[in-house]
Amino acid sequence: MYTFGTNTIAFKSVSGGNSKDFPFSMVGITPNVSGGRQYTLPDASGTIALTSDLSGYVTLGTAQTITGSKTFNSRIIGQDATLTGSGSPDTLEVTHTSGSGIAVDISKAGNGEGLRVAKTSGSGNAVTITGGLLSAEAGLFSGDLQSNTRVAASTGGQSIILTANSGGTTNRIETTGVLPMALVSGGNITFAAGGATPQITLASSGAVTLTGALNGTSASFISSGISVPLEVRSTTSNFGRIRVSSTTSTAGNYRGYEFSNGSTFRGGIVQDESTEAISIFTPIGGQSFTLSSTGAATFSSSVTKS
Repeated sequence: MYTFGTNTIAFKSVSGGNSKDFPFSMVGITPNVSGGRQYTLPDASGTIALTSDLSGYVTLGTAQTITGSKTFNSRIIGQDATLTGSGSPDTLEVTHTSGSGIAVDISKAGNGEGLRVAKTSGSGNAVTITGGLLSAEAGLFSGDLQSNTRVAASTGGQSIILTANSGGTTNRIETTGVLPMALVSGGNITFAAGGATPQITLASSGAVTLTGALNGTSASFISSGISVPLEVRSTTSNFGRIRVSSTTSTAGNYRGYEFSNGSTFRGGIVQDESTEAISIFTPIGGQSFTLSSTGAATFSSSVTKS
């Protein structure tokens, strides 16, 4: 071992006519430090590497590409990340094996989407969810329906499915295993309660067609410029009629037809629920004509021949 001046200490090995020098430079050490500088060697054998020769390690302040798989057993915290992949395997795979925790938890404040998926080419779905239900607080799904688009919400073993054909010209709502409940085609809406024959058809003009009975507590038909706002027609002979019925038989209660001008009574043809007599009422004279169940006719005033 020898020194060169005050800045270099070296080891020298001589073998035959060959020699090797191993100097240490002390140029960077501050002079006159009490106790000097101490360096402790590890209690292990190995190779001492220079920092200029190191590669394949992660640094804090430089952009790097990691080509091998890495396993992190703790939380990864960062500001943003970009993952770019092609072919197989998957670009991002999250596996949560057990427990009640959330595999992927997204919290978004402010404007913009919390999650956005853009399927640009190729086959396959943009998003596929299996093995559970999709729960959405907003309850609003917006976008254009493409070919065979299906939105299913399972309730009590049934699924409600919204389907659009190619081009989006015909849409329908159906339940699992039965025929369409609602069909939208050419601006018309058709409702069929699980049968092949539609029960209600609402045309784009506003016209409503019923193939079954119309039941309810009340109905109102208001027309403008139409001479016959309500028409009842049967394709079977001797069946073109309207039935007016009631479930009681109380005297003084009537079932029948009323004529009015808005809310003002202007006459009517009614039947007494108890006696089954049919009466004609006029707006001024009241009960003007009564035909009993036996066929006897009673006039409340004189009969005038025209």
